[in-house]
Amino acid sequence: MSAFSRSLLTAGARFLSARANRRLRDPQRILPAQAKTFSHLTGAMARCSFGRDSGIHAGMTYAQFQSAIPPRTYEQFIEPIERMKRGEADVLWPGTCSYYAVSSGTTAGRTKYLPITKGMLAHFRQAGLDSLLYYTARTGSTSVFGGKHLFLGLDCAHANRRIETFHCLGWRPERHHCDPSA
Repeated sequence: MSAFSRSLLTAGARFLSARANRRLRDPQRILPAQAKTFSHLTGAMARCSFGRDSGIHAGMTYAQFQSAIPPRTYEQFIEPIERMKRGEADVLWPGTCSYYAVSSGTTAGRTKYLPITKGMLAHFRQAGLDSLLYYTARTGSTSVFGGKHLFLGLDCAHANRRIETFHCLGWRPERHHCDPSA
């Protein structure tokens, strides 16, 4: 990396770090940010069959949500997830889902498929960057941006490519195809 590129990166990281620091130090932002996120999520769920069947509606309160949505097990989501895997839209979340995390299934003894939406992937990328920025805001150093990083995830542009998933026990790679009908 050239000296100019490095200084530009450092300046950008310092700017973003300072912005993150201001956000961390403003406790009056917390509750409004949570309310905005809750409103966005319930509004999105209200547009899906699961949300409609559960009585979720835009503008509902947290107490209303708690009474409408009791805790559930994975087994209670098998049918809607299978519908999503067949390509049905607007089941648990707006749109279709092309990606599924595959668990080892140790609790119930079988593989579990967890829907991963494009919006979730974007959120995870942003959360990873925010974590680094919060770190730099707390430490006062942007040197973390000058080194190498490992980010785990899937770029949405690579749909229908073969991806590797690793089981933690033994790190045995298994091939799974990013296919909603899989």
